[in-house]
Amino acid sequence: MEPRIIDRTLCTFCGACVAVCPNRALEIKGCEMTVESVLEAMLKDRPYYEESGGGLTVSGGEPMAQFEFTKELLSAAKEQEIHTCIETCGYAREERFKEIFPLVDLFLFDIKGLEVAPHVKHAGGSNRLIHENLDFLVCNKAQVQLRCPLIPGLNDLEDDLQGLAELRKKYADRLSGIEILPYHNMGVEKGVRIGRDASLGHLSSATEAQ
Repeated sequence: MEPRIIDRTLCTFCGACVAVCPNRALEIKGCEMTVESVLEAMLKDRPYYEESGGGLTVSGGEPMAQFEFTKELLSAAKEQEIHTCIETCGYAREERFKEIFPLVDLFLFDIKGLEVAPHVKHAGGSNRLIHENLDFLVCNKAQVQLRCPLIPGLNDLEDDLQGLAELRKKYADRLSGIEILPYHNMGVEKGVRIGRDASLGHLSSATEAQ
């Protein structure tokens, strides 16, 4: 049998290929859910939230890219008096952060780089809007914890670390904290499976490098 070749440029995400794959090598991950169905599942764990102090964390992908759903879900959680948290890269219009700000108890805010040029090169766009949104949240007394993944050779040099220190100094005690995350390559294999360029595939996870 000749090998099958997948042309992902023609993919419409209809899922028909999954049904006809003779070796069952293809699959669709995830499912569509309504705010009501998510809330129903979440409320089953209310006793755990009350005991642990936890609650709802909206992550992704980027939840701000599905803004209306995210806003409605956070609003529903707040009505149930459940602690709300959102993990975001900060890349969205400031107006959206203004809308969602009252519904979020804690922002886990990713900072991948401080200099504009490297951010454009490696992340595909300027980080100016990201830092403007961070400034808006902190200056309006939101609970913000910075999450900073360090990628070997890209954003872990002395200037990068000094920049993080200066950012911490700028906001002083107005941040809830700053978390340094070691790089891991868990997403490389997944990226290859969906046809993405494994540009960081040569890097080892922090635990493997030790």
